[in-house]
Amino acid sequence: MKNSKHNTITLLEKLISIPSISGSEQHIADAVQKYLAAQHLKVKRHLNNLWCIIGNENAKKKVMLCSHLDTVKPSLEWKDPYTPILKDGKLHGLGATDTKSSVAAMIGAALRYAAEQGKHKDDALVLVFTQEEETGGNGMPILYPLLPTCDAAIVGEPTANKVCIAQKGLLIMKLIAKGKAAHASRPMLGENAITMIMEDLERIKKLEQQLQQKKKHPLLGTITITPTIITGGRAKNIIPENAEVTLDVRTIPGMHEEIISLVTAACKNEVNIISKRILPRETPKDHELLTAAAQATGTTQNTFIGSTGTSDWAFMECPCIKLGPGEPELAHVMNEYVTLDRVIEVEEMYYQIALSLK
Repeated sequence: MKNSKHNTITLLEKLISIPSISGSEQHIADAVQKYLAAQHLKVKRHLNNLWCIIGNENAKKKVMLCSHLDTVKPSLEWKDPYTPILKDGKLHGLGATDTKSSVAAMIGAALRYAAEQGKHKDDALVLVFTQEEETGGNGMPILYPLLPTCDAAIVGEPTANKVCIAQKGLLIMKLIAKGKAAHASRPMLGENAITMIMEDLERIKKLEQQLQQKKKHPLLGTITITPTIITGGRAKNIIPENAEVTLDVRTIPGMHEEIISLVTAACKNEVNIISKRILPRETPKDHELLTAAAQATGTTQNTFIGSTGTSDWAFMECPCIKLGPGEPELAHVMNEYVTLDRVIEVEEMYYQIALSLK
C-alpha cells in the first residue's frame, strides 16, 4: 500500500507538470498512454482520448472509471502553474483539484485491479481518460459510442470525496430582438431593441420565480435562468435596432426540453437554442452502484450530494456517480490544490467500488 501511495503521488506530480489546456492534450495523452503501456495495459486511443479494458473483454459485467486530462487556462497572475508544490500535505498546481488527482488515483486503482487479473474472469474494468471536457468538443460526446457498454461508471470530478449522484443539465439560449433605428432625439420614430429585450428578461425572471416555487430537486435545488452576455446598439445617439442576450439555463431531471418551450412561450422576441446536449443526470437510489459507493466510502445515502456543475456524465447512458478528491470550490481558481490524504483515500474507494460491482 505504501508503494502504491508513492507511485500515485509521483504520477500526480508528473501529470501537473505537463500543460494540458483544453484542446491541447496531446502531450499528456502521450505520457499517460506510455505510462499505462509500461504497466502492460493495452491502451486504445482516439485523438487524445484513451481507454483500456482490464479483465475479460467479453465479460457481461463492466465498470468504468472515467476522468478528463484537460484543464482550463491558468490565471495570468499564476506565475508557475505547472510546477507542483507540496506544502502542509497539499499539492498545488494547475489541475491538482480539477482533475488530475482523479486521473492519478484511478490509474492507481486500475493497476491494483490489473494485478489480480486472474480473479476477473467474469468482469472487467474500463479505464477512460478524455480530452476537451472543459470545452466540450472532441471528448466524451464522440468517444462514448466507441467504448464498450458498461453497467456503471465513476466519473472523477472534484467532490471532496463525497458521492455525487445527480448533476444539473445546461441549456444555452439566445434572445434576439429586432427593432427600428432612429435618431435618439426622436425615439418615438424608432423601436428600441434594448427595451424590447429588457421586457423579455422581466418575463423570464417571473418564469424563473414560478418554476422555483413549483419545481425543486432534493439534491440539485431549482432551475436557474441567468443572463450572461448582452449586446445591443451601435452608437450613443441611435435608437438600437438590434439586441441580443445569452442565457445560461441550469436544468434538473425531468425539466430540460420543457424549459425550452416555457422560455419560448414567455418571450415576445426570437429565441434560439445554442446548445441543449448537456442533459441533467441522476442515478436511482436503489441502484447497486450507490450501495457499493456507500460501503466503499463508509457513508450512507443521506450524505450523498448533487452537483450544479456539468461533466462527462452528461454524455453517458449508464448509471454514474461523480467522485474525486478535489475541492469543488477550488476548480478553475488560481493556486488550486488537492489534499494528498484524499487522493490516497479515493484510490481505495475507486478500487473497492469496482470490486463490489463484480
